[in-house]
Amino acid sequence: MRMQGKYVKLNNGLDVVIRSLIPKEAKQYLQYLLKVYGESSYVGLTSEEVGSITVKKIKKQIAEYEKHGRNILLAAFGRDGKIIADCKLTLISENDRENHRANVLISVYKKLWNNGAGSALMNTALDYAAKNGFKQFEADIMPDNYHALFLLEKFGFKAVGLLPRCRKDNKGGYYDYLRIIKFM
Repeated sequence: MRMQGKYVKLNNGLDVVIRSLIPKEAKQYLQYLLKVYGESSYVGLTSEEVGSITVKKIKKQIAEYEKHGRNILLAAFGRDGKIIADCKLTLISENDRENHRANVLISVYKKLWNNGAGSALMNTALDYAAKNGFKQFEADIMPDNYHALFLLEKFGFKAVGLLPRCRKDNKGGYYDYLRIIKFM
């Protein structure tokens, strides 16, 4: 699904536009992902794994989000037209018993943490979710990801449990994930 632009002023005074990505922005989105994934150990892929993704694959992914009736891929664009943050809202299951649930994933350039970009994207995603039949938001985060935890709790998410050994580290060990949920 595609969403038109929404203008937001961040805490640092930066004006941004939040809207759906379009396929012709695939190259810029891949560059954003390479940078943001390299800045944080909390994201699911390494920068090397992101580096193996092609512009063609990103275009296809964006097109799939556009075609889907409820999934949405949002980005916050600065005045210069560059992506500074993104948000994926993805239906967990198409079946009738679970199609009220969505997974939410937000990333923001590290230099813009605590400036309201994540909150602006979350507000936009929650508004979208309410209009599109979602009743439950879910996120799996690393328990020590305090920025994500603060953002999610600010919007009414509650921790419901740990998922053990969900993620490998670079040394052969494992991390747990914290499952956090918001009911609409």
